[in-house]
Amino acid sequence: MSILLKSSLGVTGALGTGTAGAAGLYYGTKISIGDRVGHDFLGNKEEFNDSWKQKHEQLLESAEDSLISGLKNIRKTYNTKSNEDGANALKEWCNSIRSASYKNIFISENTSLLNLAKKYCIQPIKDKIGTGALVDMNNGQSNFETNYKKLDNYDVSKSGQLDSFLQELKDSFNAGKANENWGKIKEWCISEIEKPFKGSTDNSFKLVETFCKK
Repeated sequence: MSILLKSSLGVTGALGTGTAGAAGLYYGTKISIGDRVGHDFLGNKEEFNDSWKQKHEQLLESAEDSLISGLKNIRKTYNTKSNEDGANALKEWCNSIRSASYKNIFISENTSLLNLAKKYCIQPIKDKIGTGALVDMNNGQSNFETNYKKLDNYDVSKSGQLDSFLQELKDSFNAGKANENWGKIKEWCISEIEKPFKGSTDNSFKLVETFCKK
């Protein structure tokens, strides 16, 4: 236990039992950044390299006063776009904050660090695919009608397991009602493209590629 933590508890050497109890209480109530959002972080495999480069470029474009020291140092040291070393440094930073405390019995929610983790360690599917490849959510009826019709003769082995919403649409599929049901695909896409990118074989990513791209 750190000196700072001992001080905050009023612990002295004569209160060893109390120290142990406080330590147990601390670790028993600790919620880390990893506990909160670590499962959504970009991965460390090669297929995520381009995503980390994109997040590094996003870091370079951010306002200085919105960053903490670790991110400021990365931006200062690796200040050019498409920088593999910068992408790796950001990846290491993200991995390092997994164990950082988001909340415990002694501190309230560390929302600032949590928000930075969400911004620089997690990539929405829409950013991975790119808005240019996605159907225009404001003017894409014909594309959504086409994508709705993909439910007919849908091949799970190629395009991923349908979720309950899409399965229900498939079960009631009617090609003649594409002009009525395209909006349901659109609303599904609006939600799904915000999910985190977890790899090209992730089921959510495969479904978005099938039903939300032009």
